[in-house]
Amino acid sequence: MNFNLTEEQELVKKTAKEFAEVHLEP
Repeated sequence: MNFNLTEEQELVKKTAKEFAEVHLEP
């Protein structure tokens, strides 16, 4: 359970980072 939650959090964090790099570039 905790492993799955952590894995999901990592995926969300990665996705958010990629989104920011694409959409929030100066």
